[in-house]
Amino acid sequence: MKCSFEIPTCLMKKMKLPLSRSEDRDDSVHFHSVEDAPIGLQQVCDALILGKERVVDRFLRQYKTSEFTERITASGETALMVAIKGGNGHIINKLVSLTPPELLDLKDNSDNTALHVVAELDNVKAAQLLVNKNHELLNICNRREILPIHLAAIRGHREMTSYLFSVGMKDEIHSSLPKDADGERLMLYLVTARFYDLALQLLGHNLEVAFSIRSPLKLLANDPSVFPSGTSYSIWESFFYSC
Repeated sequence: MKCSFEIPTCLMKKMKLPLSRSEDRDDSVHFHSVEDAPIGLQQVCDALILGKERVVDRFLRQYKTSEFTERITASGETALMVAIKGGNGHIINKLVSLTPPELLDLKDNSDNTALHVVAELDNVKAAQLLVNKNHELLNICNRREILPIHLAAIRGHREMTSYLFSVGMKDEIHSSLPKDADGERLMLYLVTARFYDLALQLLGHNLEVAFSIRSPLKLLANDPSVFPSGTSYSIWESFFYSC
């Protein structure tokens, strides 16, 4: 099984990598062992997806940090992003530990960061690694103005959404979660996903997010399952009656 990523030719030339083991090989050059032979970029992608740790280790030994943090697919994904899609925890942990914090915010062609990728795939452990090393990843939007927590809520990943919310609200002053358009979108996505407890917490930080153009309160009013049998009060009751 091979990964279906298209490898950009310009990157292959920049990193001086062959597309495969055999391509561009000089038969006059002899290596002491297989471990010394240059590794092809397609082989790297396959290894990242399939979790072949020995191949990835060879790649990391052969190239500098500035090279293995390059975007390695035609869609602009870094080795870390590809590894996240592969899901091998050891490889992900190794790549995060070797990547400087300021390079973890590299974006693909859709302006997604590695945290967007883990949010969509619901990999909470990988999210913790990334956030612990670069907290600013929480506040970076992609091309559609979607934050990682927005994406997690859209996909219905409750544990991921809860984690990103908890770490995002620890530093409320610098967090974009409860503010302006980001907060309004988050409220909408939380209500749509029926993560009402998180929506209630967000409302406690900024009441205005409940009254956006696409009001979450209207969504609640149209959802009979929110109301307990025999009463007209919703999950918001505890908040409104505490004001």
